[in-house]
Amino acid sequence: YPTFRCGGSLISKEFIITAAHCTEFNGDIPNFVVLGDVDLTRTSRDVETLQRFNIRRIINHPQYNQSSFYFDISLIQLDRSIEFTEYVRPIRLWVHEDIPYDTAYAMGYGSTEFGGRQTNQLTDLNLTILSNDECNEMMPKSSQTANGIVANQICAIDYQMNRDTCQVRL
Repeated sequence: YPTFRCGGSLISKEFIITAAHCTEFNGDIPNFVVLGDVDLTRTSRDVETLQRFNIRRIINHPQYNQSSFYFDISLIQLDRSIEFTEYVRPIRLWVHEDIPYDTAYAMGYGSTEFGGRQTNQLTDLNLTILSNDECNEMMPKSSQTANGIVANQICAIDYQMNRDTCQVRL
C-alpha cells in the first residue's frame, strides 16, 4: 500500500472519525483506507487482518480551518459495510457532556517523542486528563491555538513518559 498518512477510529460499520487535517495533503485527497493494520512495516498486501475500503465521501467539520487546531475533526464514509473481526472493531464514544474520568487511552502510529519520527508499530498511551485551565497554563502560545484549549477540546498527557498525542512539549 502507499505510504501511511494518518490514523482514524472506526465508529460504525460505515464511518471512521479522524482529524480534518488528515483529509488533504498538499491538494492530495485520500481515496481509500486500510483497517486492521498493527504493523506498517509489513509489505504483504494480503495479510489476513487487513481490510481495504474506498472512500465514498469525506465530511469535514463546517468550522474547520487549516490554519488552526479548532474543529479539526472529520468523518470518512466508506463505500461498503465493514466486517468486524478481532482486529477491526469500532471504538466506544462517550456521548455525554461531562467526562467522569481522569484518565484516557489513546492508540496510534504517531511520534513517540517531541519532534521525533512516527513509529511503524501501533502504540498505546495511558493519559491523564487535565482541566482546560491547567492545560492553558502549561501549553505554549501558538497561532493555531490563539484561544487556548476551549470547551470542546480535551487536554491529556502521559506524565510518566512525558508524551501526548498532539506533539506539544508541555
